Amino acid sequence: MMTGLRTTVLLLGLLAPLSHGELSQSNHLSVLAGSVFSIDDYGAVATENSVEAATANAAALTAALEVAHSAGRGSVLVPSGSVYYTLPFSGSSHVGVSLIVDGVVKACNSNDCQDAWPCTKESHFDYLFEWDNGTDLTLAGHGTIDGQGYKWWWQFLLNKIPGDRKRPGLVYMTSGTGLNVANITLRNSPIMHMHFDNITGVHIDSVTIWTDWRRQAKLAGLHDRLGLVIPEDDDEDPPFMQLAPSELAGIQKWAEEETAAGAIPMLPFNTDGIDPGVGAKDVFIKNLTAENFDDVIAVKPCNGDCAGMSMLCTENIVVENSKIFLGVGLSIGSVNPKDPTNCIKDIVFQGASFKYPFKAVYVKTNSGDTGDGIIQNITYADMTIEDPILWPIYIGPQQQKEPNGIGDGFWPETQPLITISDIFLRNITSTGGFLPHAGILRCNASNPCTNIVIEDVSVESRYSNDGLQLDYVCESMQGTVTKASYPLPDEGSDGLCSFEQI
Repeated sequence: MMTGLRTTVLLLGLLAPLSHGELSQSNHLSVLAGSVFSIDDYGAVATENSVEAATANAAALTAALEVAHSAGRGSVLVPSGSVYYTLPFSGSSHVGVSLIVDGVVKACNSNDCQDAWPCTKESHFDYLFEWDNGTDLTLAGHGTIDGQGYKWWWQFLLNKIPGDRKRPGLVYMTSGTGLNVANITLRNSPIMHMHFDNITGVHIDSVTIWTDWRRQAKLAGLHDRLGLVIPEDDDEDPPFMQLAPSELAGIQKWAEEETAAGAIPMLPFNTDGIDPGVGAKDVFIKNLTAENFDDVIAVKPCNGDCAGMSMLCTENIVVENSKIFLGVGLSIGSVNPKDPTNCIKDIVFQGASFKYPFKAVYVKTNSGDTGDGIIQNITYADMTIEDPILWPIYIGPQQQKEPNGIGDGFWPETQPLITISDIFLRNITSTGGFLPHAGILRCNASNPCTNIVIEDVSVESRYSNDGLQLDYVCESMQGTVTKASYPLPDEGSDGLCSFEQI
């Protein structure tokens, strides 16, 4: 399992930004391999948030990427100290090209820009940046790509996205070999921040993902209920990686009331962090910092039309040293049945710390009655979970209900068409949980989960000192548990949970 991963992915050294003086000098030289091209020299317009400037900046970014490819392993620079508002830009069939973002790239969010946002596929708006069919590509720098998702979130909440299309994501890369991402900050995407599929050899290091969930909650009418602390100045960021006492109390009360009512205490904006999608293979992600109020990493299978994909299994992925605040888990799925078989296998999450997660370990199936699917050989190891708002461990059907009605709700039926096996939970400690359960372990009686290994896993809640005996909600699951773990799963509500103590 995972043999050769560290030697097959491309390692990326930290890239030092060039000064504009150094850059300008290089542009007077002949175009050589390794040349650096500033978007300023291709008509980019800084500072202006208008459809005209955004159109010019999209053209400048696209043109500079093409020139960097033609030059042979060239780099495109977004200079530090400047902000560029843009419409979607893209590159295709590039080799050895680097996009170095040392300044700030923002999605244009004027009304004219939203009206002008392209929709190449009828089902969804284009991503802000799309890179396809490339080889040895790099996205790096010490700057930020900002999706400015507020208007899109609001329109989604009100069901006013035209044609029920998916909102634009931030970065999408597909169909290639060798992708390196380092140091950059991704924030406030209208939907998921980074998605890649059908790519082999991905290395992601020291990326920060941040979503302004406080303003999301305010849009959803939860401002007073959650006791939110939001700066009066719209240009000022709310606190990062911390909660005010009023917010902690508000979130805890909200979670307790929603779950008691059979609802899902989540914001419905789908601002996932990093989503390795169908066909992603040999992926190494390390040193991720995230506060995004949704799946931090969601390893996905084929969730749509995957005709023509050369690979239909997402596999061989390692995620190390993640720091997570108010996330919804290092996730597998959701996996729905497909024909041919949907597949996620050989995934390792290790060395993560969570603070106030909604979930931490999260393996989820989805509905469907045609085809089948596999979730196999998944490891969660060496994790600390502090003050989980919902369940620190969740294996079962996805909990989802969106404003447009999509989703199976708070307590969906288990999925008999997805086979889940060889799930390893090792050296995991969770303390201070808000709910009186250690976790959810739910599979289907006609196709139980098998070889679920719980090794040195300890879960305590805020109620532990009151003498409350924690338990797992367990259905149709078989495996082993070490006696040092606490609590130990029992036979479950359906009598079909069976864990051998070792």
